[in-house]
Amino acid sequence: MRSFNLLVLGFGISLVVTACGGSDHSGHGAQNQPKTSLDSLYSSIWDAHDVVMPKMGKIRGAQKKAGQLLDSINFAWIKRSMAEPQEVKSWKDALQSLMEELNYADYSMDRWMTEFDIDSATQKGEARRPYLETEKVKVDKVKEAILRSLSRADSLFSAIR
Repeated sequence: MRSFNLLVLGFGISLVVTACGGSDHSGHGAQNQPKTSLDSLYSSIWDAHDVVMPKMGKIRGAQKKAGQLLDSINFAWIKRSMAEPQEVKSWKDALQSLMEELNYADYSMDRWMTEFDIDSATQKGEARRPYLETEKVKVDKVKEAILRSLSRADSLFSAIR
């Protein structure tokens, strides 16, 4: 009976490895090499997405940290009932600006993913080129917003330490 269980386990593992090998959730994995310039354009859209999607947790963490820092600064100066020095105001302004950038990056990724129409992107032939070109511009802007806001958050947070 034990050898039967091992056989079933081995079969199950090989089935999982075969099913998952080289392809990811979006169907644009390594085994789907581009065949045409349109396929390459489609792949480049997903490449940009795949660079920044794993960073969305960092975006949300930075939003939380910036919000906590703003709350701390506000609370400290409300308790004192006095005017804020220029340095404190500068930090608050920087944190508020960072929050706006992080919120925009978060929003832009969510919006792009919601609006991306996979059916339009998979139309055959040249009919899909204008859509893909437009989506490439959009996803590149999303990628830039995410990477820029995270870089700014890292700089600002390290200066606060």
